[in-house]
Amino acid sequence: MASPSTLPADSVGSVDTQFLDLPASLPLDCGRELRAVRVAYETYGTLSPERDNAILVCHALSGDAHAAGLSGTAPAASTRDGFAAERRDGAAGKALGWWDGMIGPGKAFDTDHYFVISTNLLGGCRGTTGPSSINPDTGRAYGSDFPVVTVADMVRCERAFLDELGIERLAAVAGGSLGGMQALQWAVMYPEQVDSIVVIASTHALHTQGVAWNAIAREAITRDPAWQGGDYYGTGRAPSPAWGWPGWSGTSPTCRRPRSASGSAAGCSPPTTCGTRSGCPSSRSRATSTTRPTRSCGASTPTPICGCPGR
Repeated sequence: MASPSTLPADSVGSVDTQFLDLPASLPLDCGRELRAVRVAYETYGTLSPERDNAILVCHALSGDAHAAGLSGTAPAASTRDGFAAERRDGAAGKALGWWDGMIGPGKAFDTDHYFVISTNLLGGCRGTTGPSSINPDTGRAYGSDFPVVTVADMVRCERAFLDELGIERLAAVAGGSLGGMQALQWAVMYPEQVDSIVVIASTHALHTQGVAWNAIAREAITRDPAWQGGDYYGTGRAPSPAWGWPGWSGTSPTCRRPRSASGSAAGCSPPTTCGTRSGCPSSRSRATSTTRPTRSCGASTPTPICGCPGR
């Protein structure tokens, strides 16, 4: 790992992930509550005396709180930022944050002017409470008993976390993919508490082909002979090396299906003018309405092909 003396001038330097325990239970869209929620986070830059220069960056599905600078603990390979990350990052290796190219002095999220906050999302298992965390009611890892969380739940957790930091309003919320969905959700749930959102490679609703891909992925996981209902902890068994490979046989027809024809897939009618799909609640995001309950099409439990556990 590069030493602090060799860090470029636009680096935020060495950063350690911190942890904050929420003082109150977190209500979820599914009707359950999570107690003893811990949030992993990092901050870069300085919060202004008025507390009005905070930017929240939200990671994609497999990310973590380490968004910039160098960490003493190498994050998992799945959190790396983009193709050829190892070659691009050189001597810094895996210790470099996943959005280091965007966060720092003089960069897009300029830490000379802004206080940038990155958290691990709820359920992310990279320090924030998730399925690998200990359930305070049982003393064992949640495993498959961890509740289904929605994008709205993730944002609700972020709002509770920021309350503990004393930050009432954000200058911006930014993110790509699932992080972009969180940014959209912030604008829906807390429009008076965020000045702007930056949404990258994301969407307010999942196209039916995306719903089909998620259904195939779940099928591949649950066909693993070592599936055990998803309860791996304490069994001495883990997903097999070729887990669920037969399930991926469904990818060929899905990939070859033209976008124009996929509107009828998964029991959905073509998109309406509002951007949602009538007849399939799983294809609608909370970001399209403040009155509809949100469900993630990437639910971790086996569901009908539409992928909506709340159908």
